[in-house]
Amino acid sequence: MIRGALLLVALVLVGCTTGRETVSVTTVDPRAEVAIEDLRGRLVTVDAMGNIVVTRPDGSGAVAITDDAGEDAAYAQPSWSVDGTRIAWSEVSRVNGVALGVSDPAGESRFSLAMEQPPFYFNWAPDGRTLGVLRNGDPGSIAFELVDVAAEETRVIDSGVPYFLSWSPRSDRLAVHVDGTRFDLLEPDGSITRLGGSSTRYAAPHWTAAGIFHLGTRGIELTDPDGASRLLVATPGPVTFVANPAGTKLAAQAFQTDDPEGVGVALVQTQTLPGNSVVVIDVATGEMETVTRRISAGFFWSPDGESLLVLEPELNSATAAVLVWRDGQTGRVGEIGPHPLFVRDVLQFFDQYAQSHRLWAPDSNAVALPGAVDGDPGVWVYRMNGEDPVKVADGSWVMWSAA
Repeated sequence: MIRGALLLVALVLVGCTTGRETVSVTTVDPRAEVAIEDLRGRLVTVDAMGNIVVTRPDGSGAVAITDDAGEDAAYAQPSWSVDGTRIAWSEVSRVNGVALGVSDPAGESRFSLAMEQPPFYFNWAPDGRTLGVLRNGDPGSIAFELVDVAAEETRVIDSGVPYFLSWSPRSDRLAVHVDGTRFDLLEPDGSITRLGGSSTRYAAPHWTAAGIFHLGTRGIELTDPDGASRLLVATPGPVTFVANPAGTKLAAQAFQTDDPEGVGVALVQTQTLPGNSVVVIDVATGEMETVTRRISAGFFWSPDGESLLVLEPELNSATAAVLVWRDGQTGRVGEIGPHPLFVRDVLQFFDQYAQSHRLWAPDSNAVALPGAVDGDPGVWVYRMNGEDPVKVADGSWVMWSAA
């Protein structure tokens, strides 16, 4: 798939791009002077045994949602609903077979829905009532399944490969990019409205209150549900991008191996993304700021839409620098050797996961990452106050609740 190739390009290009453009700062966000035990929200993790566990951000108050991982069961990718009232996951067990599991955070109200194949991606609608699920479908295809959580019902409404999606802010329909050529509106009943030309050079569209960001034939465009589009920026090659929650800022990187200064597009009077860099674009003005002049392995917006977490592969190392951009400055808050499952499942498709997988604390003052720090594996919390990361749990997976 194109995304696997792009991740490989990102790792290779680290050795052939210019030095990172970062500012050495002690505190990325001076408002973030908060003790780890006072951080808001909860973490859901997959622990060292493979069980799903909910904890406070400092690792205390652990609640085991499952306790039978091993020969009898395997669990993967627990995902918070937006309102924090439910967690969904993939499971293969002797009791439930291949299923989608759902529970409240206390583990007291749990059920499983049988599926033909194990689900491998979850994207909750903003209202928390419906869950979008991707799983393998017919040979050579991916099935998109909608789950009515309250009714405990699920149905396949679309398919294709590759398959990328983004919920509308009102939770009533989705923008989908399918087969590399379809850019459509998808209704819950499976009906489709074509939105126009698309490109195989990107993966996930991103629907925000400002509109739908996608890569059209001219470059990155902002499209409204009626199909009207405006060009934001031209691109020199394959591109990944993620909008902040309000759609006022767009973080993007273009892959360009032969000309890191970017390539213009004839007859298009607009800016062009610089190659092999991460930039932030002001959607209203088009102003562009450089976050780092190196390809990243992934970037994720904070809930307040003002900070950008960037994971930048280190030279000749299996680690990544943990960078945070805010107010025009990029600071380094640490490094990590990302867990292989996190690399495979999240970073390879980060522009999709950035819309559904929260690494940031609700107050935008800390991030949680799975991996190894100084050779010590686990789940680590990095605060924006310049202090060392804190290991809060063992395990291979972490996601922060929205509240």
